[in-house]
Amino acid sequence: MQIVSSHLKQLDYFENLNVLFLGSGHGTEVAALKYGYSYEKILQHWLASDPKKHIFSEGNSNLTITMVDINEAPLRFAYDVGLCQHFHICDLTNPWPEKLSTVVKNDTDLLVCVGATTYIGLDNFKHLIKLIGESNVKHFYFSLASFICDSFLEIFDDSHLHLRKLGHVRQRNYKNDEERLKIISNLKLQNRYSNDDEDGLTASIYIASQIA
Repeated sequence: MQIVSSHLKQLDYFENLNVLFLGSGHGTEVAALKYGYSYEKILQHWLASDPKKHIFSEGNSNLTITMVDINEAPLRFAYDVGLCQHFHICDLTNPWPEKLSTVVKNDTDLLVCVGATTYIGLDNFKHLIKLIGESNVKHFYFSLASFICDSFLEIFDDSHLHLRKLGHVRQRNYKNDEERLKIISNLKLQNRYSNDDEDGLTASIYIASQIA
């Protein structure tokens, strides 16, 4: 989210934005964007004896945050501590309810899906891109695992969205040696392997914007 925050500041887009986070249950990405905190500071807050006694009282009040995830408890917690103003409980791996599609199309200026693309699945991701192309969304920030072929990104052209790569991040550790070997082998076949891929799953951060 530091990459996203820096880019937003360059665009001067921190003003009266409706921001939708998909796959946001733990709230770390929201806190990083809204309060400018490092992940280390977020962990210190979350590991306090009673986090609700240390509600984040300062931050960017121009952001109206909506969070979407499958589990109610972390979303309710995020709401209680002031991380978001709205939340929706939804299994993003299934076909999306009309209510969520309406929120994306009509009530979102900035959409963030970092670290959740492979979780929601490529079919639902394609559906999301189509929605954004028909929506009022100004910018869509997302991560895409390094093993996904570049040809997949052609769907953005079909929806008349301008795509730009912002950076490269370590997304998570490998689940096991089997996953590590499979992904590294795939990356080498695609001539996309780098030394960074040895230690964990890597991803690229992109921004997709409406073409004026």
